[in-house]
Amino acid sequence: MTQPWLSPAELAAIQADVVGLVMVTAATIYHQTVNEVSGGSYEYGDDDVRYIGDTISGTPVEAQVWVVSQPITTAVDSGGMIQTVSPGMMRMPIGTSIFSGDEIAVGTQRFVAIDVHDDDTWPAWLLVTFRQAQAVYEP
Repeated sequence: MTQPWLSPAELAAIQADVVGLVMVTAATIYHQTVNEVSGGSYEYGDDDVRYIGDTISGTPVEAQVWVVSQPITTAVDSGGMIQTVSPGMMRMPIGTSIFSGDEIAVGTQRFVAIDVHDDDTWPAWLLVTFRQAQAVYEP
């Protein structure tokens, strides 16, 4: 039987080094929740989405992250909304409480997590793909 290349202690030390050296950007994570208003009809995906710790009571998650790339956005005249052209990517410490659909605040910018996963073979960090939170474009 082959032994793993790294012991759990060695992997934990590498994870801690990565966090300390490159994850230097402060972020706040707000978990998404869906509220159904009594008497409302939400058959078409128009649920009332809220974020715990931001719009309803609860504690947000504070994390140090590494923003690898930001989404490229462009202003579109149709409806005056900012549209995401390509997603961004950030890395977070293993064990960070974040899920797809959660909102991530980095400074004054707001993003929404699209996909969250770790590397199955060598989990040095969580890889989070995100998009710009939709905002009204004001010329």
